[in-house]
Amino acid sequence: MPINLQENSSLGKEVSVPQKRNWASFVLGLIGAGLIIAAGFSVLEERRFARDVVRISDIRMIQTALSLYRDDHNRFPDALSEGQPLTSEDGRVYLTVMPKNPTPGGIPYTYQPQDGNTSYQLFFSLEGPVGEISSGPRTATPRGIE
Repeated sequence: MPINLQENSSLGKEVSVPQKRNWASFVLGLIGAGLIIAAGFSVLEERRFARDVVRISDIRMIQTALSLYRDDHNRFPDALSEGQPLTSEDGRVYLTVMPKNPTPGGIPYTYQPQDGNTSYQLFFSLEGPVGEISSGPRTATPRGIE
């Protein structure tokens, strides 16, 4: 529908404004913004999942090192801290460095020997579920991940 623009009576011309096109551009802009936001959430979710997969891999690697140490010494080590190696008195290296929790999210990996070093608990946390392991605080023991 043309709009009559007669602000200046000497012009006396009618100008057609494409109002439907403006509305369509607005709707397409909203859809585009929504897609960009959804893609941003998807990227954040993928990063969270990747950090959790690294956490599970780290914990399993630490469990393997602890198991090898126990096989050689008939007990688990007295201490193990993030960023520190796990070695024996004779120099055997079981873990070159205990990995650190990937950030953001999660909690520092914490090792606690149990029952006179015949068992242990290894504490960590997941931001979301990974396979059959649910999110939140988790504990790894010689029996597996609880």
